[in-house]
Amino acid sequence: MSLYLLIRPGIAVSLQGSARDPTRARADAVPAGISLVCGLPTARLDSLLMRVARDSDLRIVLTRHGGGAGYLADGYARACDRPAAVFAAGPGTINVVTAVANAAVNHVPVLVLTGEVPVVEFVLQ
Repeated sequence: MSLYLLIRPGIAVSLQGSARDPTRARADAVPAGISLVCGLPTARLDSLLMRVARDSDLRIVLTRHGGGAGYLADGYARACDRPAAVFAAGPGTINVVTAVANAAVNHVPVLVLTGEVPVVEFVLQ
């Protein structure tokens, strides 16, 4: 089964295999026109951020709040007429929801990447 996220009509990002390898989504982000990835860095997204940092085609902008990152991606996508990506993890993902809802209502292409700790670590807390 393949999973695709529609960025805008005619442009989709394949997320197949991303549950096992979160960096795979990055491979398909560039052909979709994404050049900016922004968000609040967390340990849960280390593997994704390390991969993106090695790729000179994608620019990372670090923020102090997930909501600000969401609105940054929204504003960039509007100003440049290109899709943008925002990353968040864990409970902080809720801070991105308002910005993403605003982008969705206005048909602005924003890709949201989230991460979480492995399920086996849930019982350790």
